[in-house]
Amino acid sequence: QRIDLATCGTCAGGSLFLGVPGSISQAASGSVQANGLEAVATGNVALQTSAANDVITLAARSTCGFAAFVDVNDLIVGTVGATSGVTADSAAGFDIIITGTNVDLQKGLFGSAGFSPINLTTRAGGSAIQSSGDGTDRIVGDRMAVNGPGTFVLCEATNDLNSIAATGTGAVTYVDADGINLGFSGIDFVVSTGNANICAASIVVRDDANVAGNLTLNSASTITQTCGTVTASGLELIAAGAVTLNLANNVTNVVSAVAAPFVSLTNNASAALTAENVTPANGAIDPGETVTFTIDDNNGDHV
Repeated sequence: QRIDLATCGTCAGGSLFLGVPGSISQAASGSVQANGLEAVATGNVALQTSAANDVITLAARSTCGFAAFVDVNDLIVGTVGATSGVTADSAAGFDIIITGTNVDLQKGLFGSAGFSPINLTTRAGGSAIQSSGDGTDRIVGDRMAVNGPGTFVLCEATNDLNSIAATGTGAVTYVDADGINLGFSGIDFVVSTGNANICAASIVVRDDANVAGNLTLNSASTITQTCGTVTASGLELIAAGAVTLNLANNVTNVVSAVAAPFVSLTNNASAALTAENVTPANGAIDPGETVTFTIDDNNGDHV
């Protein structure tokens, strides 16, 4: 069975429930307009086709499919009826698609443990935030791509992804409960405007990490690099373990490096790299040179 929205589904001033033991889809002319939308299906919840969808609060669940919703303006992911957040488990190309100008995650996004990503998109001038403050807004899944020119402030401490990518976004801040990879399956981590701040138990650069401003990598253990290039105007490294970034990186300035026992960085920028708060000494690092900054007191102070 399925629900196909060929014309508008409107519930002015109230909530709309769409539930089916099958899938939910829409034509371009079949927009959804309601204060609240609860969409529950065993198959796909595919409400990303109409450019006129306009819902204040969304909650959706697919037990064996993907969940997608694109809103014309601002969107809250919250609780509607008996459903909280957005949950999906798909073997398709993605688990979850959420798009809005401003996206407020008051409840979480729960993808599968497989390789299907979560896609979270904002528009120009917008932002995506997590606002519950109690962990119910966490993001869980294998991988997530943040997209669009807006900013992303995703600081819930219980977020649990394996990988995160960015496709030309504004500033990005992301916190993960355990280890995180930057990039996945050839999708890079690209922040076109502003800074990026990644905080996790461990950090691995898996694809290109290209940040217009400063890139801060904050790890409770190690920071390593298996593939790709780190490109940033400034690089801040904070780690309880060793930092090893020894591929063809392109960094203008090491803002600071705080690590134990060492930071090892290879830089292939066309101009010499400036290291401000590191030893052996402040100064220039020649292009292509690998430099190991040693810790003076081995207790995590500036190197």
